[in-house]
Amino acid sequence: MTRHNEAAGLPGEEQVTLRSPAELADALPYVLGFQPEKPP
Repeated sequence: MTRHNEAAGLPGEEQVTLRSPAELADALPYVLGFQPEKPP
């Protein structure tokens, strides 16, 4: 997975390039809005 900080979208928004099905599987929870809870 490659992160890009170039001006391609909204300010402060990161663009991520997924290069394999495994990287898509890793990113899917984030794309769907999953926010893990921090342990106490």
